Amino acid sequence: MYELCFVENELLTFILYKMKETEVIVKCPKCQKKALFKSTWIGSYVLRPASEGYVSCTYCGHSGKYIFSKESYYYQIPIGDRILYARTINNLIAIKRFFENDMKTEELYLDFPKEFYVHKKLIIQKIAALLQQEENDN
Repeated sequence: MYELCFVENELLTFILYKMKETEVIVKCPKCQKKALFKSTWIGSYVLRPASEGYVSCTYCGHSGKYIFSKESYYYQIPIGDRILYARTINNLIAIKRFFENDMKTEELYLDFPKEFYVHKKLIIQKIAALLQQEENDN
């Protein structure tokens, strides 16, 4: 299902709109390990998590209200002057497949920056390394 986010954006928008709550894997504000952030979806054209929500870390036990920002993302891949963010491990896998299969999106507002296409091999390598690390940690 997660692959739809880059192929059938209208369907994904409909699915996300039906969801009342979103989950994003973030860095725990206390221990910097993987934590779960929950909030509602906001936006009308492109949906995104609301900045105010709740964080819960299974590693250190920290939980409470949390203000989300792009720096909060656990899955971040620096590419040149930009950063590629993924909300979840499934989103990370979908992004990897997107670049591996030379996919494109029709909607410009959902497209990746040109720099990401130029460095797609690097993105694929970095995502593969992150996925391997995830596997080793589990």
